[in-house]
Amino acid sequence: MAKKKRKQNKKKKKGNPAVTEKRMRGQLDKLNLNTKLQWYSGDNKMSEVIKDFAQPYMEKCMTVSHKKKMLVIAIMVWNMSIVEENDIAKQKNRVLEEASQGDPRVAQALEQLIEVLLDRKYRYFKEDRRLILSHTFTDIDGSMQLQVAHTPVE
Repeated sequence: MAKKKRKQNKKKKKGNPAVTEKRMRGQLDKLNLNTKLQWYSGDNKMSEVIKDFAQPYMEKCMTVSHKKKMLVIAIMVWNMSIVEENDIAKQKNRVLEEASQGDPRVAQALEQLIEVLLDRKYRYFKEDRRLILSHTFTDIDGSMQLQVAHTPVE
């Protein structure tokens, strides 16, 4: 019985594409971005770009849970790199406060990771100015899949 209910809840989370697009459009409006929503962009899928972006650090992740956390951090840093320079420090401080929960060692390690990822973004992915609006992880045949909704930013 509980297993069946979990399956039903998973189905509800996926949702209707029209509803998902409406929710994403609302997020774009909140950010004052008058641009189109894209789930796929030509030859380079955003999910694959994020995996490439995080790849050197993904190799150190031993569990699926750690891989997901690393990808979430990579997505946060990717979006940080898209905003104005003076907003990066504010966003970084907010992330550090929330994620470290007062532990200075965690804050220091996370700050170093953020700096390394920002450097990687500017060095290897500078021209890619897509803002990630949403992401989901799915399990397909025992393999973790990342899906990303994004929009270009001028």
